[in-house]
Amino acid sequence: MSVAIRYVKGIFRYKLTAVFFVIGQLVMFFAIFGALGIYNKAYEKENDRLEAIYKERIEINATTVNQSDIFTDAGCNVSDGNLLLAGKLSLDVAEAGVNTRTEVLLAINEELPYKMLDGYIPGTKNTDKGKKLVALGRDKYQYAYEENGKHWITIGGEVYEVCGIIGSEVSDYWDYKIVMSIECMGKETLKTIISNRSYTLELSSNENALQEAYKSVYSNIMSLDPTAVVSGKIVNSMGASTMESTLARENIRVNVIVYIFCILNCMVMSKFWIIQRRKELAIRKTFGMSNFRIIMEIVQNIVSLIVIALLIFVGIYVVIRLAGGQFATMLSFNITMCLVVVVAIIITTAVTMIYPIYRIIQFNPVESMSAID
Repeated sequence: MSVAIRYVKGIFRYKLTAVFFVIGQLVMFFAIFGALGIYNKAYEKENDRLEAIYKERIEINATTVNQSDIFTDAGCNVSDGNLLLAGKLSLDVAEAGVNTRTEVLLAINEELPYKMLDGYIPGTKNTDKGKKLVALGRDKYQYAYEENGKHWITIGGEVYEVCGIIGSEVSDYWDYKIVMSIECMGKETLKTIISNRSYTLELSSNENALQEAYKSVYSNIMSLDPTAVVSGKIVNSMGASTMESTLARENIRVNVIVYIFCILNCMVMSKFWIIQRRKELAIRKTFGMSNFRIIMEIVQNIVSLIVIALLIFVGIYVVIRLAGGQFATMLSFNITMCLVVVVAIIITTAVTMIYPIYRIIQFNPVESMSAID
C-alpha cells in the first residue's frame, strides 16, 4: 500500500499540470463514451425500424364522402397479411394533453412486428372482443393511471385498459406507439376516426403475396360505402433512415471536436510539464541518463495519469448508475468501446509526447541550469 501511495505521489509531484491533464482525460472519456452511446442507440433504433417493416406491403388510400364506417368489416374474408389503419391518424390522449399518432388493427392473420416489454397487443386474444383495450409504448405508458390493480388511459374521450407495454430493451423506436384493435374499440373513439373522412390503410405480410387480399379489402370498403374513393399501391421503399434523420451524426461530430480539444489540451500540458521539469531534466542528463530512459519515464507518467483518469471516470459512472441517473444510459460499454478507448489512449500518449521528445532531444543541461540559476 505504501508503495502505491509513493508511486501516486510521484506522478502528482507537479500537481497543477497533473490535475489539468487528468481533467482533460475525463472530458475525453465522456466524449468518447457519449459518442458511442449515441451511435449505438441510433443503430439499434434503425435495426428495430427495419425489423418492423414487412416484406410485402400495399398502401391503401381511402376517402369517404358520407363519413361511413369502412373499418369494422374492412378485414372480412381477408386471410392473408395484417390490415392496419395508420397513416396520419391521431387521437386525443387526455392524460398527456396532446393528440398522439395511433395505429388500429383491422385484421390479424400473422405475427405482429411489435416488441413487447409486458402484456400483449389488443385483439390477439379470443377473449378481447368487446373490451376496451389498448397497448402503449413506454413513453405513453407513463401517463396511464392505476386503479384496482390495472392501468387505464383516456383515448378519444373513452377510458381504456392498458393490456400491453410496447418497447425494446435496446432502443426507443417503439416508445411512442399507441396500438388499438377495431374489435376492442369504443363507439365514441370510432366516431372520432370516421369523422376524418380520409384514411391510410396498410396491408402487410411477411409470408404471402397480397394481391388477392387487396381485392378483398377493396370490395369490403366499396360495399360499405359505394361513394368511397379507394386506391392502392405496392410499397417497396424501406423508408427514411432514422440514422440520417436523428441528431446522432451531429452529436458525434461535437464529441469528436471535444476529443480533439482534449488532445490539444494534453499537448499544452506536456509543454508546461517540460518547463516545470527543466531543472530535474538538466540534473538527469548531467549525470548521464539517456534520452530514451527519460522519454520512457515520461511515457509511464502520462499513461499512469490516463489510467487514473479512466478509473475516476468508471467510479463516476458507477455512482450515477447506482443513483439511477439517466445520463448513465447515454454511455456505451462494449467491445467496440474497449477498442476505441485503447486506440484513444495510444493516440493521446503519442500526441502528448511530441513536444517532450523534441525538447528532450534538443535539451542542453548546461544552458538550462544557467537559465534556472
